[in-house]
Amino acid sequence: MTLSNILHNFQASGLNSHFIYKNLSFKAYCQAVRAMLRKAREDVRLPINEEHIELNSPFELAPEKPNHKGALLIHGLFDSPFIMRDIGNHLVKQGYLVRAILLPGHATIPADLLTTSYREWLKATEYGVKSFANQVDELYLVGFSTGAALALHEVLYHTKSTPPIAGLVLLSPAIAINTITSIYVRLLRTFRWLFKDQKWILRNECPDYTKYTSFPVNSAYHLKRIISENNRALAKRTLSIPVFMAMSEDDETVRCDAAIKFFERCVNPDNMFMLYGNSGYNYKNPQINLVPSKKLSQKILDMSHVAIPVAPTNLHYGKKGDHQEPIQESKNEIQDTSVFLGALSTENEKFHRLRRLTFNPFFSKLMDQLDYFLNYGQ
Repeated sequence: MTLSNILHNFQASGLNSHFIYKNLSFKAYCQAVRAMLRKAREDVRLPINEEHIELNSPFELAPEKPNHKGALLIHGLFDSPFIMRDIGNHLVKQGYLVRAILLPGHATIPADLLTTSYREWLKATEYGVKSFANQVDELYLVGFSTGAALALHEVLYHTKSTPPIAGLVLLSPAIAINTITSIYVRLLRTFRWLFKDQKWILRNECPDYTKYTSFPVNSAYHLKRIISENNRALAKRTLSIPVFMAMSEDDETVRCDAAIKFFERCVNPDNMFMLYGNSGYNYKNPQINLVPSKKLSQKILDMSHVAIPVAPTNLHYGKKGDHQEPIQESKNEIQDTSVFLGALSTENEKFHRLRRLTFNPFFSKLMDQLDYFLNYGQ
């Protein structure tokens, strides 16, 4: 990447701040977004890689044997629809009509997140739901991280939708974000007159062709806005539709304790929670299934935030994928210099050379449990 390209990463493209596709069919929407992604790359003189454009684009997967149900996939902050591909590939084999949207500000240039807002993400989510009208009998919302918060918001604020929303699948859900990040964002926004030049939490030129590695303050602020609106709605009502959740006790991005508290307030008897961790804690709620996440035979210490929705066979983030996270060197002298995989936690970094785990070694079991949840009572 040239210096010119790097500088352009921190200047908005002007193409991807607003959701402008609400009157298009889903097929036309996918085509229009691909054209927009292509132009954004042309404008900063990046090579046009059609495969990369496809991986970052919204997509539809149509089943050979339809079950008349749909699944809307909603990616997380800084991600693209690619992060939901493995789950989409599984669901379409079960008969679901699968669609994945692209949230405004994503998959073009990191600076586009400086000029968008959570309201545009909500518009994209609502469009995704409405795109299934007259095509399926019922719809499941499948969200990862920020996508999970958007899915929850859709259910809380649009109680009557067409088609009806039959359940939520929330993966590493952003019920509350990491406390340190939350405080940092609040300070920067509250005293923005003092920190007017502080627009970025992290500026990173390291490439990952399916997500951003530079994080603006604005995007974290707008995630907090979604979470706040969700909390206000949840204070007034309980969630009665079925909820399936999966996350790590060791999640370094969002708060596991807040997610557990939220789940325990959900009242549907069909709810399920796959919680990965090594605490051995005896959760009294029988709907919470604690899954040991340590696999030392594979140098896996625990589960990271980003690993949950990704299969080990994923060509980009999987065991043999073409993407590798940077190694975090141990802060102490250690005898075992092997590189371990896990969450980017202080504990892990203290005692190990560490690379963030980017795939879920228990993905097939997760899909079995998801199938059970989706078919329960049918």
